[in-house]
Formats: sequence, C-alpha cells, structure tokens
Amino acid sequence: MEDKNYSAEELSLERSFREWVQAPYDPERSAFWENWLREHPHKQTEVEQARQLVIMASSNTGLLPAAEKRELWTRIGQTLQQETPTRKLGTRYYWLGIAAAVTLLLVATTFWWIVYGRQTTVETAFGTIRQVRLPDGSAVVLNGNSRLLYAPVWSTDQPREVWLEGEAFFNITHQQTPGNARFLVHTGKMTIEVLGTQFNVSQRAGMSRVVLTSGRVKLSVPDQEVGLTLKPGEVAEYTDKARKLTQKVADPQMYTSWKNRELVFESTPLAEIAQILQDTYGLQVRFEQKNLQEQRISGTIPSDNIDMLLTALEKSSNLKIQRNDNDILIKNN
Repeated sequence: MEDKNYSAEELSLERSFREWVQAPYDPERSAFWENWLREHPHKQTEVEQARQLVIMASSNTGLLPAAEKRELWTRIGQTLQQETPTRKLGTRYYWLGIAAAVTLLLVATTFWWIVYGRQTTVETAFGTIRQVRLPDGSAVVLNGNSRLLYAPVWSTDQPREVWLEGEAFFNITHQQTPGNARFLVHTGKMTIEVLGTQFNVSQRAGMSRVVLTSGRVKLSVPDQEVGLTLKPGEVAEYTDKARKLTQKVADPQMYTSWKNRELVFESTPLAEIAQILQDTYGLQVRFEQKNLQEQRISGTIPSDNIDMLLTALEKSSNLKIQRNDNDILIKNN
C-alpha cells in the first residue's frame, strides 16, 4: 500500500483494508495493518471512521451476490468522490454527510434485494441427503449438514449464482442465452465458474474441494490473481491456512460416491474418515492411541445407516469401534 495521505473514505475503498475489518483474525493481514498504524499514528481517527464505513456497508450487503456487491462498492466510491469538493463545514459535518450519502445508497440497494432477490435456503440435517432442483432446471444433491442459498427466480441477463456451505454434487444445465450462460458457485473463499458440467463441491473445516466428473470449471480465490481450470478427473483444493490453490488427478468416484449412499475409500487414513463422520454425521471421534489415525482403509461402505457404516468400518479396519450416542471411540481390537 502506498504511503500517501489517505482519507477515511479512501481507506474504506481499499480492498485489503475492508478484508482486514471483516476478518480481523487473519494473522498476515492484521500484522500488515497494525504495522501501518504504528507508522501512521496520526491516522488513527481516519482508520476508525473507515472501519465504521466498512462495517455499515458489510452489514447491509451480506446477502448480495458478488456482482451486485462489487457494483455497490463502485457506486460508493463514486458517491465519495462526488462529495469530496464539499468539505467546507468541518471534519465532523463532512463525515456525517458522507455517512448519510452511503447509508441512503445502501438502504436503496438492500431494499431492492429484499423485494426482488429474496433467497431460497435449503438445509440438511446430519446424515441426510436431499435432492434440489434449481430455477434453471439444474440438479443438486445436497449432502448431510449442508446449506444451499439461491434466488428463487433467475434473470436471463445475469449469471446464475448459488452459495454453498457443506457438500453438494451439481449437474448444471447448459444455457444458450449469453447473459446467463455462466453458473457461479460461491463456497468459502472460492468461486467456481461453470458452463454445462457435473462436479462435486465440499467446504468443510477450512478447506474447499472441487472434483470434476465432466465438462470444465474455472476456479478463483482472492489470494491468487491467476485462476485454475479443471479437466474431468482432476481435483482442486484450497485451505484457509495455506491460502494456496492446488490441483491433482484422482478418481472422482472416491469423492462423489456419497450421493449414491456409499463411501469409497482407497488407502484413506482413519483421521480423514473421522473428519467425514464429524462433518456429515455430527459424530465426535476419539482415538485410544494417536497412531491409529494413520491406519489406512480401502473398500466400499454403505453410508445411509450410521450403525451399518460403523460396523462395516470396524470389520474393514480390524479395530474396535464403540459408540455412545454421538461419541465414537476407536481402539485396537
């Protein structure tokens, strides 16, 4: 960030500043801005005013699609630029004027979104699978402990967009209309752009994973300027900790078999299986000995009944699995 005499409104339009305000626990970003404040102690007032602007804007745009949110920030920037020559009544009145202008813009935009873009929310309980049909006819299979958001009616001149928390398999219909040919899936910090294709998306415990079975998808994350394009049989993963998008070749069946109510393991560590039991079924797994987490399992196990799943897992691993309600203990046989 350049060393210049930033005003509160200019700070609020800096992307890295907004991300810091919205996610203050990111160590790298926090270190940068805390260091910047130490070097510019006279800017404490402007920083606090900019924080309030960002918080005010974020609280009113939480459900806006990415395109609308970017457009809104652009309009806020234009509003602030238009207000700049009127700084004649002192800092306090200038600040109140800026806040009022931005608030009016946010209220108008939010009102439009509430009235015309109300979200449909589909949620699944632990251990359940649900079929969802999207407004364009695309089909989604939602895994347990997952949540899908989308607008009930999609415009023909805007990209189709959904928001996912958890895991889902998508079968996207191809649209001939140029305006809505693009299909966007937002999950965690990743955005997936597709045309007509089939793919699996999982966003659990700080990691996003995309598995492509057919077609083509483009992935983008905020930490990398250059995105990633997947081909069938490829897997992409992004972790919030590493902040890096990686790509590998794998058997899609290992990641998509859940929609057929079975789990396919191929030399899969028990630690990874324990994470699946926690994320999808709400079970808390403990290991009597830590080294048991490294034991690997191969085979196909039915997943529509948790007791049958645990029994099959016990036989495949030659271990003893004890269940007490939602608590699971894995130990040597």
